[in-house]
Amino acid sequence: MNGADETAGADGSKSRIILHIDMDSFFASVEMRENFELRGKPVIIGADPRNGSGRGVVSTCSYEARKYGVHSAMPVSKAYMLCPQGIFLPVNMPLYREVSHNVMEILREYSEKFEQVSIDEAYLDVSHLGSFAAAEILAEEIQRRIKSHERLTCSVGVGKSKVVAKIASDFRKPAGITIVPAEKSEEFLRPLPIGKVPGIGKKSQKVLTDAGIVTVGDLLDFDVQKLISILGRHAADLKEFAAGNDSREVEERDGQKSVGRERTYQEDTKDMTKILETVGFICTEVHRVISSNALLFRTVTVKIRYTGFITKTRSVTLPRSTNDVDLMYETAVALINANLDREKAVRLIGVYVSNFDSLKGRQTKIPDWLEHFERVFGDREVFETAEPTDTGESAPAARTVPKPASYQAGIVADFGEEYLSGIPDISDGSGSDSSDSLDSLESSYSPDSVGNSVVNAENGGKKRSHKTRLQNWF
Repeated sequence: MNGADETAGADGSKSRIILHIDMDSFFASVEMRENFELRGKPVIIGADPRNGSGRGVVSTCSYEARKYGVHSAMPVSKAYMLCPQGIFLPVNMPLYREVSHNVMEILREYSEKFEQVSIDEAYLDVSHLGSFAAAEILAEEIQRRIKSHERLTCSVGVGKSKVVAKIASDFRKPAGITIVPAEKSEEFLRPLPIGKVPGIGKKSQKVLTDAGIVTVGDLLDFDVQKLISILGRHAADLKEFAAGNDSREVEERDGQKSVGRERTYQEDTKDMTKILETVGFICTEVHRVISSNALLFRTVTVKIRYTGFITKTRSVTLPRSTNDVDLMYETAVALINANLDREKAVRLIGVYVSNFDSLKGRQTKIPDWLEHFERVFGDREVFETAEPTDTGESAPAARTVPKPASYQAGIVADFGEEYLSGIPDISDGSGSDSSDSLDSLESSYSPDSVGNSVVNAENGGKKRSHKTRLQNWF
């Protein structure tokens, strides 16, 4: 088949040629590259398993570990139960980011249309090559270069669209190349399990399976009106997606969508003091990242996970952009205060910021924030720490306070005067921040258990203070 024919779609139209490059078991492969003794062994990256009683989840694992049923996002305690002989290693994000940067620089050489979508995967639009045969030769060259320069393997999918290329890259892992010419797209997709389609998660898959839709072919043959009644108004778009019809362009993203951190407790807790301290530590880390990237945020999101992995996420968007760590903290506290189920023990707390803007030429006006907070969080139910019990622990009790005369008074009423100076400070008083520059990938590919996110860094020769005086707001 000649090059012109190879790029023709089923309707005779000119087809794009898209590559999806996915690094194989990236974190674990990097660790095995650094330590040859790990080769061929079940390597599990993530939280400390603590002999089966550890908290947090698996970030990723080697293919040897997957043979035991271990997979990413699995509770690390379960991973230990399945594979106690596994080699458990902590996440080494600085190393992974460095290697990712090297890989992405290689990929950028092959097309002006490049899009990195995560720390270990990217798209290339190579339609300029003119044929899928030429794209296969390029895929082989990319694999050789990454293997030669970084001593790592990757899998490559080639298709007429991003969705086809992504599904194809997972078809022959590890170190595989799967070519799906445009006219063969439906033939390739039809027999695949419905869960292979990006965007169909476990819940949607169950709904579809209950309706008798098991494969992509079943979905394509299913009546669209019935499908809409099952999945809603996006069902028609999903059907097109499953057919490989995806018009999304390969293009660089404008910037990171969110920055956040999470902390999994060693023991589930109802202790509000501990929870608020965690929020403070997390806000410090998040602020370090956005400051080093000169970002302002507008939206603050909190994530609360209870015993049993029941998770609640809530957000609020502020009236204008800011980089104020105090405001980040107080917004997070207000969201937790309004949404925490006080009868359940907390397993994990997370704080994220998003809706970014550039720091240059922007200024925060505190009076506007005060008006906004009093409008959004006026009368609310809050926690008050009771007297210590016989065991020495404080039992939180709920009470309702009226809308305070000022937001500062509200802070005192909610949490006591100690909380006016109770959150971490990233400043040494000089107005500068010397934290390391972090790219947008760090927040998306850290394990569920960030663990020790407390900052003890030196700044200008001085130890960072963990006291910020909110009185400076007023």
